[in-house]
Amino acid sequence: MTYIMYTMPVIFLFLLTNHRVSSFIQPLPLHRAFPKQTFPLYSTPSNPSEPPPSPDSSTSSNVINLTQSGINLPSTPPPTTLSTTPSTTSPTTPPPPTITPTVGTAGGWSVKLLPGDYVVHQKYGIGRYSTVITKDKLLKREEKSRRAMERQRDIDAGRPPRVYPQKETFMAMEIEYSDGILHVPLDKSFRLSRYRSADAIVKPKLSRMRSGSWGKQRDRVKGMTEDIAVDVLAAYVRREKTKRMPYRLDLEAGMENFERGFVWEETEDQLKAITQIRDDMVWRGKPMDRLVAGDVGFGKTEVAMRALFRACINSRQAVLLAPTSVLASQHYKNVVKRFNGTGVVVKLLRGGIGKEREEVKAGLKNGTVGLVVGTHAILGKGVEFRNLGLVVIDEEQRFGVKQKERLKVISSGVDVLTLSATPIPRTLQMSLSGVRDTTTIRTPPKGRVPVKTTVEETSHAKIGEAIKKELDRGGQAFVVVPRIGMIDGALEMLEEEIPGVRIVVAHGKMGRGQAEENVSHFAAGKADVLLATTVIENGIDIPTVNTMIVLRAETFGMSTLYQLRGRVGRSNVQAYAILMYDQGIGGVSEGAMLRLKAMEDLQELGAGFDIASRDLEIRGAGSLFGVEQSGMAGKVGFDLYMRMLRKAIKKLGGLRLPIAGNTDIDLGSGEGSIMGANAFSIPASYISSEEENSRMVGEARLAEDSDELVRLTSEWKEVYGPLPAEMKRPLKDLHLHACTRLLGIDKVRLDKDGTAVLRAPGMRPRHWRMIEEEIKAKGGRSKTGVKKKVKVYFPERMKEAERREENAEAIIGGEVEKNEGDGPMEDEWEDGIEEDEQDGDSSGMRKFLAMGDDDEIPGLRIEGVGDLPVGERAEGLLKLLLPLAKIVKERTKEDDLRTMEQVEKRERREQWENNIKQGGGLKKNRVGYYEQPKKDS
Repeated sequence: MTYIMYTMPVIFLFLLTNHRVSSFIQPLPLHRAFPKQTFPLYSTPSNPSEPPPSPDSSTSSNVINLTQSGINLPSTPPPTTLSTTPSTTSPTTPPPPTITPTVGTAGGWSVKLLPGDYVVHQKYGIGRYSTVITKDKLLKREEKSRRAMERQRDIDAGRPPRVYPQKETFMAMEIEYSDGILHVPLDKSFRLSRYRSADAIVKPKLSRMRSGSWGKQRDRVKGMTEDIAVDVLAAYVRREKTKRMPYRLDLEAGMENFERGFVWEETEDQLKAITQIRDDMVWRGKPMDRLVAGDVGFGKTEVAMRALFRACINSRQAVLLAPTSVLASQHYKNVVKRFNGTGVVVKLLRGGIGKEREEVKAGLKNGTVGLVVGTHAILGKGVEFRNLGLVVIDEEQRFGVKQKERLKVISSGVDVLTLSATPIPRTLQMSLSGVRDTTTIRTPPKGRVPVKTTVEETSHAKIGEAIKKELDRGGQAFVVVPRIGMIDGALEMLEEEIPGVRIVVAHGKMGRGQAEENVSHFAAGKADVLLATTVIENGIDIPTVNTMIVLRAETFGMSTLYQLRGRVGRSNVQAYAILMYDQGIGGVSEGAMLRLKAMEDLQELGAGFDIASRDLEIRGAGSLFGVEQSGMAGKVGFDLYMRMLRKAIKKLGGLRLPIAGNTDIDLGSGEGSIMGANAFSIPASYISSEEENSRMVGEARLAEDSDELVRLTSEWKEVYGPLPAEMKRPLKDLHLHACTRLLGIDKVRLDKDGTAVLRAPGMRPRHWRMIEEEIKAKGGRSKTGVKKKVKVYFPERMKEAERREENAEAIIGGEVEKNEGDGPMEDEWEDGIEEDEQDGDSSGMRKFLAMGDDDEIPGLRIEGVGDLPVGERAEGLLKLLLPLAKIVKERTKEDDLRTMEQVEKRERREQWENNIKQGGGLKKNRVGYYEQPKKDS
């Protein structure tokens, strides 16, 4: 009896909280209150490409259609709905099924969300995307009060009271969590990042929105990223200390004739990549380390061609490295054709032995060979260079560990340019974290059509039908097998299904040059079908081939499948890729089907980054600086992890501004410019040695700051005597150029009112606040007039984002909760910064840079510069910028020293701990302190 007395209140409370209707409780039988079997109210649809079915509108309001069980039961209230905007309890209606939301990634590109995909919300954790719905919006209390006051003013003034819409709606993504539903407006999708696709092998555990476990987990990962950020910045500092002679500016005129040899029109992103590489080589005194990532057939090879030619005309040897002999042969033919008439000696170096190979090696050693194209044979120990300047690596992911280690040796201190359509996880990670400079080519060539991709079970009849259709329209076809041992069987099948078809074969075990000869035979139209292994996955460019059939596709990796698919569709003709799998005895693994489905889903042009992103989900994030991070990235998702890492790098980087390669200065009459006719030069009467003269011009042109220029000119005076009078004004222009580059200013022009407009794309409000703090700490800025004349400008979108950061609020259950720490509203501002800083290539920033709309780009405004006499404007501008440049230099130097001290201190501690472990001395106790091990008594 006592037990019943204690349990009855519990039962009553359960009924009160779970079956409350209006202000009374509906009586329920006990077996209805405690059902023996429960069914999920929200289930992942079997087909993730279709949104889950909505409840049948014809049923009663208290009946829910359970899709998985097919049974109608009286409903219980749905899980509590949380929304990041004011929500309402009114019914929601699904939008048209054409809406497919997208979310951003750490790399700056977007990926589509399909129902069932797992996502990460920056505040609430891991959830599962369900669908897009239309919700009624409830007004905030302040908005209601404002509207009431305005209506009252109208009444008091004798006017008809203004009428507001009765109902406002917004589109929202429905995200399922273990304890509720979250509605995220479509325009706030930046708060989400994809964690894993719906078909992922490992299903993550959904987070609880009301639990603090996600916040603790995120904070732990955040602390780990702060440690890694120190290593990233230390690597950056070490790279900055490595020096090499810059490429000569006066030889850039020789690039024009070479560029005219490109018969196609460059795309916008190609021009951007070419400019950034030119700045790396001509306007920087440290070796280039840049990744050019772009889709298959988007023009990466032409970008590399121009870099190779620049190295050659500067009397430096260049290397174009390819992973296969077929690709090397294809590159060699293109390079010879492109370099024809330039005077550059181009040679091909592959594996094997022979007189020709030894002649190429001798030419590289004595410098008579200017450019060599080849395979990993170039990495052999017997290959020596006289003056290596540039190494271009095509498809780095195809090289092995030992080959990459050898690459590090030969490329030490020289420029390195890497080309890739689907970067491997570690390469992608290094690029996103800032260890390696990255250029992205997203613009497809004009007229390019996406390749239609289908996944089917192997059928000989379908193979024959597809090839016949291609031949009937005058084209050719590829048939790819994973192993050489399968070629004979595939050849018999093709001859049986398509009698009389002309077939050639290519694989890696054929005689020397035989595979390349067969591919050339096929490219010339002397065969209908090329039956090959993966030797054709790179570099084959035959516009007439527009059908590819891949047999046993389940055995290939995603990157290989993507590269293979890129061999077709190289023209404006619709191309087809058919990926065929074989069930066999054991069937196809879940991971293999995931890869094939991803290839079928990602068919649009420029899908290479989506492929790399899916590959990260399957393979893990890899290791950076020898630290395994797949565990950390797995806890919060790779995209959020990389955002945390970049945020930590920004925090440690402090006032480090992105240095401008070259500043385009126009103050009138050529004043301030160091380009073209105004390029800095030293009279031959002052420094007679041509080699020494060129070296000194390069050092002066790329001086990192004004102090370095002062040191350099002092050395000239000691060695060569007083400076000639004609050098004084050009030196002032160099001082101005050094200041603008250090401040990240890439363009200076005069407005009609005489105001100097200085464009600084990489400057952010946080940078300017640091500069102001330093100026205030140094005792003001009245001496130079900086306070009165220098005004900083940020676009309205950045100022609005800063206001959102300061007044961040999160909407939870219709109530406003002040956001402490790293809530989603704070990350909205940080995400906006990342969008603009990502490769200088957000859609908005890229558009404004192209249009020259300086009002939408951060920068400085300096009044009165145009009022100065011609000849004094550069000096007047220099006096105002010099204090700012010194602040940036000193603060950056302090941050770099602090970073290196942290790394050295940690390395010493790790070495000490390793010595103790190896020596069997002190051992760590539970608390973490070291003590002498206890001796057995």
